[in-house]
Amino acid sequence: MAKAITSNDSDSLARTLSAASGLKGSAINLGARNLAALCEEIEQAARTGWLADATPVLDKTKEEFARVREALQKITTER
Repeated sequence: MAKAITSNDSDSLARTLSAASGLKGSAINLGARNLAALCEEIEQAARTGWLADATPVLDKTKEEFARVREALQKITTER
């Protein structure tokens, strides 16, 4: 997503929309509501064509993704 957002062309819009949508669906399935909400913001930016607006949201998304990944790893190692 980061590379697509930086490119900010028509192909990038489609790639960003696809990646954000896929990650959002996975986040919803895992109950990671904050991550899903951030992905929704990125999707909206891609739909409107304003990927520059998605850059700060992408940073937050990376942080939230890391937090979710850490929580999932903790759960799987406790089993």
